[in-house]
Amino acid sequence: MKFKEIKISPHFVILILFSLYIFFPTNNSTIDAYGYAAGIKYGNELFNPHHLFYSATGYLLFNFLQWLGFSLDTLEVMKVLNASFATFSLLIFKNILEVNNINKKELTSWIIIAGTSFGFWRFATENETYIIPIAFSLLGSLYFLKSLKKHKTNFLLAGFFSALACLYHQIHFFWWFGLFIGILIYSKKIKNIFWYLLPVLIVFLSYALIIVFYNKQQLSFSNIIHFVFLEFFKGGVRTGSGLDNLLFTTINFIRTFFQAHGLMLFLFKKNILYILPTIVSIILIFFSIFQKNFLRLKKIKQQTLISKIFIFIFFLQLAFAFYSIGNSEFMVMLPFLAIIPLSIFFQFNKKSLQLIALSLLIWNFSYGILPNNFIDYSNNKVLISKILENQNSLFILKEDIQIQNEIYYKTGIEDIANVLKSPSETKIKNRSLIKLDNSIQDHLKNNKKVYTDCLNENNVINRACLIKNNTNKQFFIKYNLTAVDSFKTLFNSKYLFEIKNN
Repeated sequence: MKFKEIKISPHFVILILFSLYIFFPTNNSTIDAYGYAAGIKYGNELFNPHHLFYSATGYLLFNFLQWLGFSLDTLEVMKVLNASFATFSLLIFKNILEVNNINKKELTSWIIIAGTSFGFWRFATENETYIIPIAFSLLGSLYFLKSLKKHKTNFLLAGFFSALACLYHQIHFFWWFGLFIGILIYSKKIKNIFWYLLPVLIVFLSYALIIVFYNKQQLSFSNIIHFVFLEFFKGGVRTGSGLDNLLFTTINFIRTFFQAHGLMLFLFKKNILYILPTIVSIILIFFSIFQKNFLRLKKIKQQTLISKIFIFIFFLQLAFAFYSIGNSEFMVMLPFLAIIPLSIFFQFNKKSLQLIALSLLIWNFSYGILPNNFIDYSNNKVLISKILENQNSLFILKEDIQIQNEIYYKTGIEDIANVLKSPSETKIKNRSLIKLDNSIQDHLKNNKKVYTDCLNENNVINRACLIKNNTNKQFFIKYNLTAVDSFKTLFNSKYLFEIKNN
């Protein structure tokens, strides 16, 4: 089968991708997405040290739009903001590839591959903190590359935007550090190193001002360390070493590029036609590989250093994601960091690259973006309505934080006292199950209702889910449970059980 090369403008491709980001936002926002949106909506917790400026930026934008007279949904505004910065990232990425003298036809395909990689695409349609810093790190990288022409201003701008990226998410420290090492190796001039390091002052100044004026704390060493690394002190970032690191890093690395999830099986069961994108994507990949001169090594000289720097940054980011038990959210930038050296070192057949890009777009849109947009996986609205209607009742929920944040976003009530963690989550958090037991007994003694959804079967079976199921079943075995309500999800029917003493 012969495929013709498609001639298409990079700007037109970026416009198409922007349209996909804007018109297909996720309908299944995460725990954090609701938490950030609620904070922005009600003006709370605007400076999280892990991503210092994200919520504050959203708050300023949302209030500016309200001042202009627009009545908008905060969550949707933030999705549009991320879609816009995702598009901005692709425009900067195009300039980076042009600076590296990448052929225009190849360049367009690389933009599609970067822009439709699942890790990037999913957050371009969500209220999460990972897209904006990518745009600034890419902008810092662009000025870094321009600095190779010996303009000291570009070293300053490279440092400024790379430092700014760190203020939108701390994970971008490794990108900043990689560019710093590149300047040390390439330039070796004190003045160029100075220009790059100078903007780091904005990071220190920002944290200091927020500690003093927002947190109302003294600027002590202890307060600085505790605030800057708050997520680590709270246990918000899991770290360690073991087989789980390798397993989850491998799985999530693949998912950074291709959507791969148990929900795909449910889509196939729901409608057999969902298998068609799989067939089309596989055919496209097959024919891409068997195009003449699929891949050859370029003759490179001056670009070798640039490639090595971005390979170094790639492995720095991947190493920290590995250390964080394969955290997929710390791999969102990897497609960009991989493509820069790949496009420099290797000459791909242009038809092959187009077929790969098209395959990626079809696969990730069909199995990730489109279902996320039109299917409500959990159908939490029914459960939330019941909780709000029965505020004297106690609800012990499998997804307690998700429900809490959705209610917080809807009502402005941050701590819902009548929603408690499941026994399995209580155990994982090293909290006593006796306290949970006492809460149940107190409600029952006062003739108040107690409900749980913790005995529903998990959607995707794995080792962790089996352990949680067993913990929940063992805890509730001493009670009499009756199914009193049910509601449909993509995966199954969810049941709400009323808890009574035997």
